[in-house]
Amino acid sequence: MGTTPRHDTAPTPFWPGAERGRGLAERENIVLEQHLVALLSLGLLQPRVDRAESLAALAEVGPADAAQLLVRHKVGRIAMAVATELADGAGEPGAAGLRRLATEIGERRGHLDRSLATADEVLGALRDRLPDAHVLLMKGLVARDRYPADRPRDVGDADLWTPDVDTGWRVAAALRDLGYEYETAELPWLKREMDGTLFGQIKLLDPADRTIAVDIHMGPYSIRYCGLIRFVASADQPPWGPLTREDNLCGVIGNVAGDCFIDAKTINDVVTALTPDRGYRMDLAYVAERLAEAGLSGFVNALVDVTASVCALREDQVAALRALRVDAEPEQIGLTATPDPDRRVRLVTDHARDMGHRLTNDPAAAAHIADEARSAYQTAKRYRMVRLDPQRSFLPELNPWTCLRLAPQPMLHELFQRTLSLPFPVQRTTALAHGLDRIESRMGDLVRFGDDVFVPTLDYVFPALLVYGRPE
Repeated sequence: MGTTPRHDTAPTPFWPGAERGRGLAERENIVLEQHLVALLSLGLLQPRVDRAESLAALAEVGPADAAQLLVRHKVGRIAMAVATELADGAGEPGAAGLRRLATEIGERRGHLDRSLATADEVLGALRDRLPDAHVLLMKGLVARDRYPADRPRDVGDADLWTPDVDTGWRVAAALRDLGYEYETAELPWLKREMDGTLFGQIKLLDPADRTIAVDIHMGPYSIRYCGLIRFVASADQPPWGPLTREDNLCGVIGNVAGDCFIDAKTINDVVTALTPDRGYRMDLAYVAERLAEAGLSGFVNALVDVTASVCALREDQVAALRALRVDAEPEQIGLTATPDPDRRVRLVTDHARDMGHRLTNDPAAAAHIADEARSAYQTAKRYRMVRLDPQRSFLPELNPWTCLRLAPQPMLHELFQRTLSLPFPVQRTTALAHGLDRIESRMGDLVRFGDDVFVPTLDYVFPALLVYGRPE
């Protein structure tokens, strides 16, 4: 046996974000930049730009490109409603363009809106199976209730939060019983806090794409490379209710901070947080504190600046918005048509250095963590199989910046177009979480959850012995 591994490369691009082309983003930014705010204002709840300017921008850019922009910024449903209303009062050719815009958005969002209609059914089925499990709704499922009925919020997945990994995998088991499968472009993953507590994420899909996708966030909410948002106020919320409004806003902002991209949807979520609802005034100072603990003050200040610049806020809303601002230099993130991959690498690297120093109190360790973050974010990872690489075969020591991904074996068999089955004599089995086991062998480690076998990976490279090994 040699020491140099042979590699089999996946036959198609098969890594998270592979379909996003930097060149396309640059071209779209150039075309849309001068019309950006006017077009996005069609999807904002309180736009500063008047409708005449938006209609002129729509005529210049065209319905198809405008729809793509609005859907990317996740304000398609609002823009559809606005376009339909305006079309009824606009003269030709304005009405035709508005109706075409609504149609274009509907074509792009149709499957998401159809799946969203199944959310109550899916959540009801989960509650029936796990009535007492500490599962809380988060992000879009919660934020949408603050929107006017005639200006509905875009929602993609059903995001759920569990305080621990054990509960999260119980929810995954219930979804597997309902026929759901693991999302192959966003593999389940685990990390470990400095005190040894596991946290992570599992996303599951209906293979027939009929019902809503479910994203389970377990433990503190992970953002960027090694930042954590802790939902402190939600610890005592009753099962199957929502996160508190404050914690949910933290999650919404943390999500876009991870993308390093301010979208119109999040601007709307901030605006809805600035007005008391049925006498309840949101504690935005708490939100700022939680996000500061996660190292996101610079992003929050950038979001506050953009919100104030594109929205027509009342005096009371302006005063409330000040509570989100903290003493930190705003990150260099403005409103753009598309995410900027280079900017994301730069900001995530800087954030990882800061959080790494907080976690380790060691400048050298922080610099190493930042280097790992830069490497992880600047290069797309292609799935690869290696014939021999013993160093990749065993589970590593986990921490807040080491992300262990779990690739289902059937997915790898399909990807590499082989159906071999190799003996995998088990030496020992240890529990990682409820029903989630580490299967140890001289060949390396597999992970098993019920009947599901996973090959663990840090970098999307998979030893063949583990890809085709079946625990005996």
